[in-house]
Amino acid sequence: MRTTLTINDSIAHRLKEKAAMSRCSFKDTVNEVLLRGLSAEDNLSQKPIKLKTFDRSYQPGIDEVKLSEYLDDSESLRKILQ
Repeated sequence: MRTTLTINDSIAHRLKEKAAMSRCSFKDTVNEVLLRGLSAEDNLSQKPIKLKTFDRSYQPGIDEVKLSEYLDDSESLRKILQ
């Protein structure tokens, strides 16, 4: 298929360098780069994301409200001392 594209000058320069180094035509190089980019995009969307989860519960005897207040106070104190 024939089409007309407007390619950024710096990208066109890199494509021309790549074509010269691989001794391929500019057209073949553009097609190869586009295909690799599209394939990489497809592969990214197909891989499931695995996240490591952690138990967020506090140990017995820890009061979440007091802990939050302590952390707020220590942050305030740190700002004052700076």
